[in-house]
Amino acid sequence: MKPVNGWILVKRLEVDEKTPSGIYIPKAATAEQKIQRNEVLQISQDVYNACEKEGTTLPYKVGDIVLTHVQVGIQYVPYDKENNILFLKFDTIMGVE
Repeated sequence: MKPVNGWILVKRLEVDEKTPSGIYIPKAATAEQKIQRNEVLQISQDVYNACEKEGTTLPYKVGDIVLTHVQVGIQYVPYDKENNILFLKFDTIMGVE
């Protein structure tokens, strides 16, 4: 799978809690955590192209741990829920560990 159009593919490193009955409780709902850690798996080529055009370098690379804010409205799309892999918009990255 290769992301396109400004998306990156990440693996969520910290997953939501699961109750014994199988209901997932997002960490944001429990107010335990405001930052989500994700490992970068793939970056769309157009993100690299945009940085090159602006004369900058991408601040993260495949394998880096990036931080996003856990809130409603962050653009992400689940890809493989079982393995916690999802697509994120590259501009939702807050920082790199």
